[in-house]
Amino acid sequence: MADSIALPAGLLTKQQYEKAQFDQKYNMEKDLGRDAFLKLFTTQLQNQNPLDPMDNEAFVSQLAQFSSLESMKAMQSSIEQMSASFQGEKFISSSNLLGRYLRNESAAVMTGKGQDSRAVADLSNGAEEVKIGVIDSTGQQVYGTTMGAQLPGEMQITWNGKDDQGKALPDGIYKFVVAAKINNKFMPVSVSTKDRIQSVRWDSTSNDYTIETETGSVLNSKQITRIEM
Repeated sequence: MADSIALPAGLLTKQQYEKAQFDQKYNMEKDLGRDAFLKLFTTQLQNQNPLDPMDNEAFVSQLAQFSSLESMKAMQSSIEQMSASFQGEKFISSSNLLGRYLRNESAAVMTGKGQDSRAVADLSNGAEEVKIGVIDSTGQQVYGTTMGAQLPGEMQITWNGKDDQGKALPDGIYKFVVAAKINNKFMPVSVSTKDRIQSVRWDSTSNDYTIETETGSVLNSKQITRIEM
């Protein structure tokens, strides 16, 4: 009977190596990075039992795992570069929106000093009568008027920036409030205004750009439905 050979501390037998290989399962994405995998692979080669070395299949399997990890790292790097390039192009493209106008559902306008401001009221069901009001930043109504019956559709509204006494109001943010009378009952209706785009910035959380208008509204690209000159 052949004498058993005691292995130096730190060396792995073939069975020990295969068990360690099974336990690890080469979960590179979760547990091991490229450098950690390479270090483990090198350590296994250095400490294998010279009387029972790693067989060719195990060696090739290790190399295949490392090659696969390298490919994934290269693909990840490529995707990250493409993403960064796309973000840059998208942000630069969005800067062309500066100074343009969008349809803002906040019903707010930046006006004053007798300047004309326009709004659009959604009267999809028509109206027997329409009340139009303009309020300032403190919530006080500074202008009001009443219009007669309106056909279904969009109602164009123009306000000259003056109060009920015909006095030009100071520059500031004002908001339209419209109510339509239907079946002898007044109901509020949605109003949109032309709002100038003042700034564009990149939001890393949503991975998209957001814009800020001169009335203080902050919108993302999905909330923008119409851009005007």
